[in-house]
Amino acid sequence: LPYADMPDGTALAESGAIGRVIAASAGLLGQGKDFMVSEQLAGMTADLIKKVFAICPTMLTVENFDDAKKTAYAEQRAGILEYLDKYKPMLLPAGDRFTESGLTYGEVDLFAKLNCCVTGCFPEIMEGPLGAFCKRMEEVPGIKKVLAGETQFGSLPDYLIPMP
Repeated sequence: LPYADMPDGTALAESGAIGRVIAASAGLLGQGKDFMVSEQLAGMTADLIKKVFAICPTMLTVENFDDAKKTAYAEQRAGILEYLDKYKPMLLPAGDRFTESGLTYGEVDLFAKLNCCVTGCFPEIMEGPLGAFCKRMEEVPGIKKVLAGETQFGSLPDYLIPMP
């Protein structure tokens, strides 16, 4: 269960709310059109990851990933890759960002979820229409530090894992 204690002692228990509160405190919600795009990305990404989690093994579900689940993955995999095409028209002309800053809540959230997919069952995402976006995000200093395991939390395990 996502949970955070706020500085004033308030408990917050909802991942989207926690992410947006942190993004707001860092000035990453975006303004005007960037805010709108960020929120659209967040909604689309919530839908995407729900589809992914339904058919891909995670570090918590791999032990129970049976033949029926492998069949569902094989049958629904292409649909998830097609879903990713919905993001392409939203990219700015350079193809590596969706907003001017390139670092809104929706973009960071999308990258985090795509990175899970890339290390799991969808490595080809890096070669598709979102590859330039992912590669740029990997170079953002804070993100680069997390990916390299150089934060106070050390190296983080992959949540989504390749097919067993």
